[in-house]
Amino acid sequence: MKKLNIILTFILLTILTIATHAAIDPHPDGIGVYFDTEASALCHAPGGTVTCYLMLTNFTGPYLLAWTCSVDIETSLPASSMQDWFVRSGIDVDDPEDPTTWVKGFIVGMESFTPSIGGNVVLAERQITTLSISDEVSFRVFPNQDNTPACTMCYVAMLGTDLPFHVVNGNTDVPQTFITSGDCVVANEAITWSQLKALY
Repeated sequence: MKKLNIILTFILLTILTIATHAAIDPHPDGIGVYFDTEASALCHAPGGTVTCYLMLTNFTGPYLLAWTCSVDIETSLPASSMQDWFVRSGIDVDDPEDPTTWVKGFIVGMESFTPSIGGNVVLAERQITTLSISDEVSFRVFPNQDNTPACTMCYVAMLGTDLPFHVVNGNTDVPQTFITSGDCVVANEAITWSQLKALY
């Protein structure tokens, strides 16, 4: 009986671990900065180089023809710790990142029509080198303010059809993603023990 309890506990912990690696945001057409390409990590501990991914999650449109948004980074790290954003596919026609405010606007036309696969798309990425375990970095995705077409935080799914993005955590007025050694406050949905058991 003791072995059975150990085995059942191990299986439950394994299932919970797998479940925690699923994409955090279940809603369609999300946008956010993540620390993995599965869109499951909104928090990362400092210390060393961290890769950050700007991602479209639960992509529903027929195609991804173009996209636009802005990303604000708040940190006390020096400029030498920050690599530039690298747009994965497409041409960014917006201005470069402001080195004093760390705000980058994106207006990106895709080089090819990316079809919808009902999954996640890495739009851009960058690396940030944290210098100590006390370093803090926060990311906020929000609508473009200047030099943008009517669509300020959305993607073009087909000609004449703009689909709005939503942010994964909170709203566009507050940071949604963090590099921190402290608590990472993210949106969470309550789940009962019965609902958890029903998943398996």
